[in-house]
Amino acid sequence: MNAYPGERGNSVSEPPEPAFFLRWTLIGTLALAPVALAVPVYLSLSQTWPEMARVLALLAIGLIEGLALGGAQAFIMQRQGLLANKRRWILATVAGSTSAWALLSLLILSPWPLPEEISLPIYALWGAHGALIGLAQWLVVRKTFPYFSSWIAVCLLAWVLGEKLSYPCLVATSNGANPAIMLLPRTCTGLSIAAMTGTGMIFLLGDALEKKKS
Repeated sequence: MNAYPGERGNSVSEPPEPAFFLRWTLIGTLALAPVALAVPVYLSLSQTWPEMARVLALLAIGLIEGLALGGAQAFIMQRQGLLANKRRWILATVAGSTSAWALLSLLILSPWPLPEEISLPIYALWGAHGALIGLAQWLVVRKTFPYFSSWIAVCLLAWVLGEKLSYPCLVATSNGANPAIMLLPRTCTGLSIAAMTGTGMIFLLGDALEKKKS
């Protein structure tokens, strides 16, 4: 994740400053806002669509999530001097996110109403969402930071805890509630994911730099 030669930014020998977390969380939350809007719209319009059209719509949501989130994260990381190739990070995030939403279609296309109690398969789908994104992103930086593989676990945990915040409203929507009630919970989900991945990024970078010095 070295900066380009001559590019301004902090050296990778320096851990990110506290402002990095604030920027990461704010921009990450904004990047996940399109999904917060897209999910209620999808739930409102898609019930009469053919199954293939619904799957394609979910893949489109994954594509939007990957482009927005990957682009936002790459911008912050390159500004910090931590990332040389923005395009690879963005493409990796798109690949991970689109694959994750393909899996999530198993949940969203399942017979409604959804169970009020969160089952193990639902947790597994959420965890797979984060893990697929984390894995794809780790593959981009693994040669520079070989100790960064824990990023996969960070993303897994972030998505499980974040998605849990909006699940009750998803259940309510499956029972006939107005999908608009999901807008605020989905925004909180995005904020939670951004904050947890920001925290994980700071700790993992600090740990990786310590190991490189030792």
